[in-house]
Amino acid sequence: MRGLLSPNSVSKDDFEKISFFKGTGTNSGEFYVRFSVSGVLEVNLLNSERFKRWLVNYGNDLEYKDAKNAVDNLRAIAEFDEAVEERDICTRIGCNAGKIYLCIYDKEHRVIEIDADGWRIINEYEAPVLFIPSSSGAIPIPERGGSVNDLREFLNVDDDDFRLIVGWLLASLNPDVDRPILWVNGEKGYGKTELTNLLKNLIDPDATGALAPVNSVRDFKVVASSRYIVGLDNISRITKEWSDTFCRMVTGISFVARKLYTDSTTFSIKSHNSLIINGKNLMPIYDDLEDRCFCITLKKLDKTNRKSKEKIRASFEEKRPKILGAFLDAISAALKNIDYNKDIDTRMLDTCHFIIKAANSGLLPFSDDDFIATIVKKRDETNLYDISSDPLANIIYAIVEEKLKTENNAEAEIKVYQGPTRELFDKIKEYAQTAEMKEIPQETRSFGRRLKEVSEEILSKYGVTAKFDRDSKNRRVTIMYNPSADHLLIKPANNVNTNTDDIIGRI
Repeated sequence: MRGLLSPNSVSKDDFEKISFFKGTGTNSGEFYVRFSVSGVLEVNLLNSERFKRWLVNYGNDLEYKDAKNAVDNLRAIAEFDEAVEERDICTRIGCNAGKIYLCIYDKEHRVIEIDADGWRIINEYEAPVLFIPSSSGAIPIPERGGSVNDLREFLNVDDDDFRLIVGWLLASLNPDVDRPILWVNGEKGYGKTELTNLLKNLIDPDATGALAPVNSVRDFKVVASSRYIVGLDNISRITKEWSDTFCRMVTGISFVARKLYTDSTTFSIKSHNSLIINGKNLMPIYDDLEDRCFCITLKKLDKTNRKSKEKIRASFEEKRPKILGAFLDAISAALKNIDYNKDIDTRMLDTCHFIIKAANSGLLPFSDDDFIATIVKKRDETNLYDISSDPLANIIYAIVEEKLKTENNAEAEIKVYQGPTRELFDKIKEYAQTAEMKEIPQETRSFGRRLKEVSEEILSKYGVTAKFDRDSKNRRVTIMYNPSADHLLIKPANNVNTNTDDIIGRI
């Protein structure tokens, strides 16, 4: 193959030696190339660094600085060649014509093909979708004869949460349905990180496992682009920006940015991920995010039966092939059970329908009615966690509760506070410091923005509103409570050791 490329040009003959594809779906408009590495075909972005290095090795006296010119020439040929095939480009999992393809990412380049007739191992190049390299590692070859219930012993959750975990895994294995976010809540030492890694390793293992909180949304999108399942570990607070980002990641997102600040060249990152997010006393407080989450709460680990991490991992690795095979059986059964349906009032309707189709087949350790009951129960429970999951909302709501104790008419609209925003901020900040709460804004301007956000997204559900104005000297805020029947009932602020008498007395 050497000698076909000159340092600054690529001929039509060279083009025919390499397979080119135009991406569709999430990767629509991107060009990809399939080339041989040690006798094995590999797919990558046409403009990738790896393909440029391959060109240097392929060409006769082609230097790396000339590889960009070669790539530009190849793209020009591909862009205007009507014979270039359009293909779905995937990381780990893809679908085509009613069949699902799960890439094993092993040295033999094998793929699992799943349809209504079952599942089988095929060569990657027989699949109608293309898989690009990722940071993910190989999954084991699945085995038959296992049960989904074999996963139960590794999870310290109750039956409802086990159903949601199974549902999340099934949805993550089917790119044709919405991907719920698995939201894991648990105290310190309850095994949040271990559970996140275990579930991720079943479908999409990599060397990093659960990731620490990422500093910026941009960095997170870059990290997510090379993985299928992203696990975020020990998240302490969710802002509206992060909430929106998570929602977009599970529905598919394109991110375009400048390569350098000195020119107008851009690059794009496209991701469609499955997410696991864990944290202590953390819930998805924004409605759009909440609707996309399967929320579970870990139980305290039983010390009498507690095993070391090494023993748990060794046992899981031994059983993982059959557990994976059991999930593939359930996926196939759901695809076969295409005409079965049941009414269910939920946001992710296609996802839940797919899960109950699998449950109706008898291959899951629960029935379709069990899963529907869990979804309804969890939806109602999640509403009660909103306030306790946000420290600022918790304090404001506790102030409302204390104010109610001094009012004679609990059915009338009540003015909880009216005055300068800074005055309210100073008192709340003072209390937060005493209570060692770290998630309260540290300046008045950011406090005003957070209070507005919390009011609109959380407190309004409970009849609490914050309206802002200003006079000649100060920014002002008015906090009102309206005990309308449309609002959720008043409830205690769960997560703060509130002594709001002191706050109320000084406001």
